[in-house]
Amino acid sequence: EVGASEVVVTDNSRTQTGKKWEKTSRDVMTKQRKFTPRNQNESKVERRIQDVKHKTVLVLQTACAPLSFWCYALIFVVDCLNHIAKKPLGWRTSSEVLNGDTADISPFRFKFWQPIKFLENAQFP
Repeated sequence: EVGASEVVVTDNSRTQTGKKWEKTSRDVMTKQRKFTPRNQNESKVERRIQDVKHKTVLVLQTACAPLSFWCYALIFVVDCLNHIAKKPLGWRTSSEVLNGDTADISPFRFKFWQPIKFLENAQFP
């Protein structure tokens, strides 16, 4: 089932240390774990963000795409990462574990920034 997490890991910001947040966490019986902000050694999320940024730059460089399209490259990288099977999930994708649906990989037939060729003056019979 999908619902409240058993553990919430926060960076000790004001929004996650207020009275309302503590009451909500107690109501749904969620454990809290705090770490130092922007410290990759303690936060898996900070490390994952670093990996996504690095892979986005690699995609842009490999495709020779203009830097102004970094946001599209970022979305492409995140989509790729979300469609990769993970060992802790029994070599299944996140959406497959959550919904039971097999991931659709048809959008990945094309490379990022793949040139598209058009026929000029083409006539339909």
